[in-house]
Amino acid sequence: MGLNGRQTPVRLAIMVERKGNLVSWSYPYNPLTWTSLAIAVLTGFLGWYSWGRRREPGAEPFSIACGLATLWALASLMQSVSAEPSTRILWYGAKTALLLPIVCAVTAFVLLYADHGNLLTRMWFGRSFFRRWW
Repeated sequence: MGLNGRQTPVRLAIMVERKGNLVSWSYPYNPLTWTSLAIAVLTGFLGWYSWGRRREPGAEPFSIACGLATLWALASLMQSVSAEPSTRILWYGAKTALLLPIVCAVTAFVLLYADHGNLLTRMWFGRSFFRRWW
């Protein structure tokens, strides 16, 4: 706690040089960070465990989806604890960019696990996820 009763932000060692000024990103402590961190650790462990059992049907896309979900959870954690609006926008963009690959990997996992791997073609992914809706 700071002198005025507010939480003091933890300064990270990340420094960005802009026009001669050093700008630091501050991340104040939030008790909800432990939940997001636990989810990131859990999905990372599931991805590592399933990668060791790649011979099972759908294990490779599941481990890829878990790895991407781990990155998404970490980006969500960083967005929720960041103090500056520009930093929140940066982490929101990183989190949003991970959504489409996660959906593709989970869809591939479901189709392979249900023994419908013949539906996984480039044409199917193109029609399903990259179609423009006018």
